[in-house]
Amino acid sequence: MMPFSYSQPHLKNLSRSLAVVILATASCLSGVIPELSDNSLTLVFSNSAYAQSSVSDPEITSYAQAILAMEPLRQETYNEIKKIIGYVPEIQCHLPDSINKLPNEARKIAENYCRQSLSLVANYLNPPRFNEITRLADKNEDLRRRIQRRLLELQG
Repeated sequence: MMPFSYSQPHLKNLSRSLAVVILATASCLSGVIPELSDNSLTLVFSNSAYAQSSVSDPEITSYAQAILAMEPLRQETYNEIKKIIGYVPEIQCHLPDSINKLPNEARKIAENYCRQSLSLVANYLNPPRFNEITRLADKNEDLRRRIQRRLLELQG
């Protein structure tokens, strides 16, 4: 019997997927989404909440697709702001002061990120529902596992 091993690219994708899910669930704890900081960059668009607590398989697929669609933008934005000011302070799109305190060039990048993130999520799922799924995933281990599985499936 051959031993089972992961290839390096597979481990990288697995780690990235898990990191994305962790960032998404961590975002609901802080309520500061989209957020740029040393540890995370996540997304929340409003404080609206759905009463619905169950999440359908199609919603999980849409949620995972939104997360994966935002990830390259999040990484690019983080790196660009870090190049400009040397670090990435906490940036909350729903709090203008967190963006306005940035130097002009970094502020433009953060504002662009906020607009694009909202647009990306809206392509897959209603933004308030995205937020609700994030909050539900934080409290529900089974839902987190379902999202993680779907992220891995979507990444191949």
